[in-house]
Amino acid sequence: MISILEAQYRCENGPLMDENKFNLKLMKYLRGLPKKYGIELKEGEFIPDDETADKVFQAAIDLIVEVGLYNIDTNRVLEFTKEEIIDTINSRKSIIHLGEGTDTIHIKHRWPEDTEPIVMCPGPAGMPAEEKYYIPLNLSFAKLPNSVGYTPSALLGARGFANKAETPGELITVLAEASMNREVARQAGKPRAFILEPMSAVSPYAVFASFNPDGYSEKGSLMPTHVLPDLKINWERITLAAYALERGIQPWTGAGTGLGTNTRNAVEAAISQIAGTLGVMTYNNGHSMWTSTFDRDGLISCREVLKMTGLVNVAVSRNLKIPIAGSTGAAAGPCTTMALKELSACMIATTVSGAGWLWLVLPGKGVMTNGATGMEGKMLDEVGKAVEGMDRGTANELIGKLLATYEDQLMDPPKGKTFPECYDVVKVEPTDEYKEIYAQAKEEMRQLGVPFRY
Repeated sequence: MISILEAQYRCENGPLMDENKFNLKLMKYLRGLPKKYGIELKEGEFIPDDETADKVFQAAIDLIVEVGLYNIDTNRVLEFTKEEIIDTINSRKSIIHLGEGTDTIHIKHRWPEDTEPIVMCPGPAGMPAEEKYYIPLNLSFAKLPNSVGYTPSALLGARGFANKAETPGELITVLAEASMNREVARQAGKPRAFILEPMSAVSPYAVFASFNPDGYSEKGSLMPTHVLPDLKINWERITLAAYALERGIQPWTGAGTGLGTNTRNAVEAAISQIAGTLGVMTYNNGHSMWTSTFDRDGLISCREVLKMTGLVNVAVSRNLKIPIAGSTGAAAGPCTTMALKELSACMIATTVSGAGWLWLVLPGKGVMTNGATGMEGKMLDEVGKAVEGMDRGTANELIGKLLATYEDQLMDPPKGKTFPECYDVVKVEPTDEYKEIYAQAKEEMRQLGVPFRY
């Protein structure tokens, strides 16, 4: 572990390097690691064996020690020693506590193939939503019986202000988002529930402002401190981490990785994501992380990303032993059987590989305005329960069967419908059409072998 003061010092005094040279060093070293550690995935293996996952984790330690994190504001490298990384690994906690009062939840580390249930905090993380639909859309997730928290969408604007970074509009919008989410929690009967993080702000000052008595709370939300893609950070990321530590807010930790850019495949992406997470945890003292990436086409439910999910989760579950936040996504939009099958494939990989809780639910590649509904969260809850304790071999077979039903449509998926098109907005209930599509998708997946409990 190092302090924020030390992290700042290293960002100001570490090795000076052109960003392109850093990228080249990262790619060159990363591409040699699978061969160095003998990492190979078997055909049809989405959730790997323990030995393969352990090799990925060791390769990630190697990468972060060799390459470090690149501060794009100073053009300097924040370096770490192997001893600092190992100390960080050994000092992580296996449980986190979120929410307040009777709405407090306890999210534990889960092992691969664990029989313990995955904790449900689903939602359309950062997906754009209009002000008039914001509360009912998010309520459709928060009111799900097994949702003990939720992950909100982003607000496009509020009170006539457009949400533009570093303008008054950003501040007004995120304050409105924070207040509206508190109302969502109240209407769901969970007034002090865990609400993941501010989604409508990118500027630190706006994020900080959203933590207030009428909005996000220090015990009930997380502070975004993620590593930028390809092991990059900036002063904003470190400032957010500093604020979290000063105020006792748990940091929200992860490392963005884009498949098809500096990482060519699931193995390289997994190594990079774990490496970045270890780096940021060394100064933000986080005890949970998210697993998520997209390929160059914005896909989460594709073959290579599903493999990366399994690799990261098994590696981190076995070696870091922290609660992992799982991610799901679909190319198809809501109110389609394809989207429900895509999300379910992601959920099987997430649950069986050892994630402790679910946050991200992104139908329609996460870009459609008002483009998510609680029905997607409901299906993920059912699938998660169905595969608790499932062995990896069975899970890999199921994922392969589901993938075969939609893989050839990923580049031209059905658009689906928006929240107001497939929900009664006043009652916050799905339309009969969506109920029928849901039942159809569930029956088709049951026939493929998903052991639904009901």
